Amino acid sequence: MLPLRLSAFDRFIELELPRWKIAGEGKLEARYLPDWRYTDVSRLDFSRQSPSEFIPPKIVVAQEDEGKVAALPLSQAAAEYPRLVKEHFLSLFDWAGVKFSALHAAFFNSPAFVMVEDGAQLSSPVKISFSNSGSSHISSHALVILGENSSAAVIEERSARNSLCTHACEMILADGSSLDYSALQLHDENSLDFFAVRSRHCPNASLAHFSAILGSKFCKASIAPQLAGEGASASVRSFFFTNGNQHLDLSTNAVHSSSRTCSDTMVKGVLDGSSTSVYKGAISIAANSIQCVSDLNEHVLLLSEEAHSDAIPSLDINNNDVTAGHGASVGSVDPEQLFYLMSRGLSKSQAQAAIVEGFFEPLICGLPSEEVRARARLAIAQKLSGTKR
Repeated sequence: MLPLRLSAFDRFIELELPRWKIAGEGKLEARYLPDWRYTDVSRLDFSRQSPSEFIPPKIVVAQEDEGKVAALPLSQAAAEYPRLVKEHFLSLFDWAGVKFSALHAAFFNSPAFVMVEDGAQLSSPVKISFSNSGSSHISSHALVILGENSSAAVIEERSARNSLCTHACEMILADGSSLDYSALQLHDENSLDFFAVRSRHCPNASLAHFSAILGSKFCKASIAPQLAGEGASASVRSFFFTNGNQHLDLSTNAVHSSSRTCSDTMVKGVLDGSSTSVYKGAISIAANSIQCVSDLNEHVLLLSEEAHSDAIPSLDINNNDVTAGHGASVGSVDPEQLFYLMSRGLSKSQAQAAIVEGFFEPLICGLPSEEVRARARLAIAQKLSGTKR
């Protein structure tokens, strides 16, 4: 993989930090990068984080599933499954387009590989943990490949302290496969996070993707399932909880490039303090992709007057034989709800916590894994109490 790293490093050196407006030179007019309109990275301090050595991911597979799945560091997978790694690693990303993507491709140092055999049905989730405790750069990567008519669940957890974090997750879903992927981001408040999730769905493949974004001072995140095969489906569920001066820039894009595909995206967020968020949700349906069904929703709850959130839905639909819709809401805590709970003996902070937990609960209770449900509820409670994770 050395040639890839060297090419990515050269590209990283060439590229400038992304920004909303790039001034023109000579006869060239100014260029605009819409994806960076609401996020300014020029003020971030990258000087304390330096590239670190290899940080092996922790991967756990249930004993009864060991003959059905290969779950190992990517360096080992490159030796044992060279064709699969060469064909799929970084295949779903334009790593040369943005400086941070090129940084990831050049310095990935904590990659994991999961491959489920054709027809295998895993009985327990594969667990992947990426962590870093030093002031350095962790560049984690998960490559997950499901064989035909297989099914699996993966639980991913990322936690870092005082670090620059770049992360990518690629999911390759063969015909008729089914994947339940849950990801928890639990960085401390001094970390910077850039992550992207991509999936490619062959015919009748399905994905249920859940993500919880709770940590980092700054986070730029992107989730985009690519429904390339007829009958493919994707359910995307994401929640975030920010406070202090945290900033989150989250985008999702359900890409329907084949007929009779389905997607459902739901994002919920709570903001406190002077934190800010922007959510850019998109649905893209190609001209030849008929009878698709897609829905997109975001709901945000503001706990303080200083918090601010923007919601920007976008529907790029190129034929009429589809069903698609979107909805968005941004609001504050209902004072009548707060008064009612306080009249029942709760303090203001307890009442507000109950409202926040109730706001997230419809999304959490729909998750298939009891372990993930419990972990998500605990993370929310810790955020509400200010407990260090």
